[in-house]
Amino acid sequence: GISVIVGPLSVDAAKNCAEIARREEIPLILPTVNTEPVGNRDYVFQLNPDLQTEGKIMARYAVQDLKLKTFAILSLDDKDAVSCGENFSKEVQKLGGKVLVYEKYGKDESDLREQFINIRKAGFRHVHVDELAEIIDKPMKNIDGIFISVGSKEEIGIVASQLSYYNIKSQIIGNSRWDDRSQLQKNQLYINGIIFGTASFYDELEKEVQEFKKLFFSLTKKYPSANHAFGYDIMNLLLSLNGTGDDNRKSIFESLLKVKYFHGLRIKASFNNMSINSRMNIVEFKDGEVKKIGDKSIE
Repeated sequence: GISVIVGPLSVDAAKNCAEIARREEIPLILPTVNTEPVGNRDYVFQLNPDLQTEGKIMARYAVQDLKLKTFAILSLDDKDAVSCGENFSKEVQKLGGKVLVYEKYGKDESDLREQFINIRKAGFRHVHVDELAEIIDKPMKNIDGIFISVGSKEEIGIVASQLSYYNIKSQIIGNSRWDDRSQLQKNQLYINGIIFGTASFYDELEKEVQEFKKLFFSLTKKYPSANHAFGYDIMNLLLSLNGTGDDNRKSIFESLLKVKYFHGLRIKASFNNMSINSRMNIVEFKDGEVKKIGDKSIE
């Protein structure tokens, strides 16, 4: 019989499969879905952290690793993006940081003057010079970090260009939906140095990746793609489980819950008795390149 299911990739199909997996008690591994889970999470494992978890992870990295203390938040006004922003805010405050302002924008909104002026006001108010807020030539450097929770790659250009125009000089931190190389390159002038999280990161220059490519080519006479590495990671994750020695569904389910740290070519995973991966790669886009600078979890 079937011991575990990997996939599907789309959200709608994942919802349908999740219902079957729970009913039949078959572990289901979802490689790419990162929306909030649907219903009971039993037997359903997300390799992509949901946006709630993303917000917490990025807050921890900002406060604990970057040592930032004050923040602004800008978010698309929809359920997922707001959930990410709100969880970032809660975690920052839990860790002793301060959120000075939280602004939202609508899906079809392209003029974000009000939001960015309010962020400038919060920054200058923090140092008691409110009158400088609307003098755009004056850089606003009084907030350590700005967390921007976009809903899609199409928003990146709108947000990035106006962030620059309104002269906000804070460390930019993003959610995983900033992970679009084309948009990052187009807007490099505005967002150089942005740091964001991503569930999977494939660096072809890493030693482990080079070894995988050689092995793959020796067996297939083809070079692997990032998706081949993804599949390779998932199989290695399953093979690494410390179960009872058999392949029954319950054993696999219980062993997946116990995964504390899986280090794959693309995936970094920690489940720790949760069904959603609580670990992300942290990357920086700087001078035209995306480089991994660490990984972080909410353990």
